[in-house]
Amino acid sequence: MIPPSWKDYIVRHHDLIIMVIIIVMLLGPGLLFTYKYVSENSPQSRKPLVIHMNSLSVSNFGITTSKLGAEWVANLTFANRDKDFEIYIKPFQTFVYYKERYAVSCASVEPIRLRKRKQKTILIEFNTTACWANEPNEMEIGAKVLKEIWDDKEKGTVRVSLKMYMEHGEYHKGIDRWDLDLKPSCSDVEVDFLDATDEGRFLGNELYCSIAW
Repeated sequence: MIPPSWKDYIVRHHDLIIMVIIIVMLLGPGLLFTYKYVSENSPQSRKPLVIHMNSLSVSNFGITTSKLGAEWVANLTFANRDKDFEIYIKPFQTFVYYKERYAVSCASVEPIRLRKRKQKTILIEFNTTACWANEPNEMEIGAKVLKEIWDDKEKGTVRVSLKMYMEHGEYHKGIDRWDLDLKPSCSDVEVDFLDATDEGRFLGNELYCSIAW
């Protein structure tokens, strides 16, 4: 049962209430359509960017007092698998990690532009001074971790991962544009050392890198 006070309110504001109901009925379908369109056509739902590692190699593998000295080279393919989106990846940094925690090398990567359903393969040469020129202490790793890396190398396999930090990447679809920060990761990469040399290589097939959209 409606209280008398509410009845009086409804009577006094009858026209306003009817108007609000009409506006909601008119706008509701449009808002629902807009939400559905955006959610189904956003890069987060369509996931246009695909990255896979073709190869990873290392040479001059050695350890100093507090650093791992090594020359890493990665061959990666960046692909746009979408027929509508165009992708522009701004300059970004990528790191080689040991045990997903300890950064052992880094590289700065030039911008990458991907047209619809196009791909680009690039060679990334890692250089510890490329990212930490002003912060050399960031490359220092504890003696215990360095020993673990060396012991793994002596056993024949060092497991590493590549992590990329892409900020403000642009995803264009017609007049629509999304700016996204992504952190793709190529995890659990086995680098095998043969014949007790200071050179190692990823001997598996191409490895797809995960992207958390």
